[in-house]
Amino acid sequence: MAPSKPPARTIPPSSILAFFLLVLIAATPSVAVDYVLRSWLRAHFVIRFLLAAGIFLPVSLVSCRLFLRMYPLPIGEIEPRSRGEFAYCVYMLFCLLVLPVLYMSLFPIPLRRVAYILLGMRVGKNTHFPGWVLDPPLVQMGDDVAVGFDSVCTAHAFDRGSYALWPIVIGNDVTIGVRAVILPGVHIGDGAIIAVNSVVTKGTRIGPGEIWGGVPARLIKRKDDAEDALTTASETSPFSSAESL
Repeated sequence: MAPSKPPARTIPPSSILAFFLLVLIAATPSVAVDYVLRSWLRAHFVIRFLLAAGIFLPVSLVSCRLFLRMYPLPIGEIEPRSRGEFAYCVYMLFCLLVLPVLYMSLFPIPLRRVAYILLGMRVGKNTHFPGWVLDPPLVQMGDDVAVGFDSVCTAHAFDRGSYALWPIVIGNDVTIGVRAVILPGVHIGDGAIIAVNSVVTKGTRIGPGEIWGGVPARLIKRKDDAEDALTTASETSPFSSAESL
């Protein structure tokens, strides 16, 4: 007899209620400002909408951050009907509401970095992420990280009967290629390179200076080996011999 599949998880009503309360709190300042200015901007709907959105977005991000301070996201498997499940479901509903706005093509990438930081992501100097960070509170990026467009970092894993969260840690001077996917629990050392269109699977540990690529991503070579090969090739090149003459 085949083993029965675990029942599908559903969002608890308490999480839905908390989510709507969070949205109501975040929307209050923008509604209040619109009410005060409505007589001056009655005929300017676009300006009113942009003003309301410009107030709602940062306030909602801060509200979510404060909520996560009170109800931190759990690490590992999330038990049903637990405090961790309540927190994650509220956070997930919030992300479904707000994150699509961050990924609009008209939304400036530098402001996206600010939004990620407001949500709790730790980002180093000179690091911007033009791709998708689906779980900013569980992602850490070091200094001078170069990230390609349409790359994805996701710290959550779903199955029919389980949720799990595993932090992603990316070191300094890392290069992540266009459309690369970084899955939960991945740790990438300083100076590593992830090739274009690669998928780094759950829990992978990539050492400093390593070059990984493929689906699933595997070690291709180490950066020091590649530099040595380039040096050797340049020394044996006929053009270098001609220059010495």
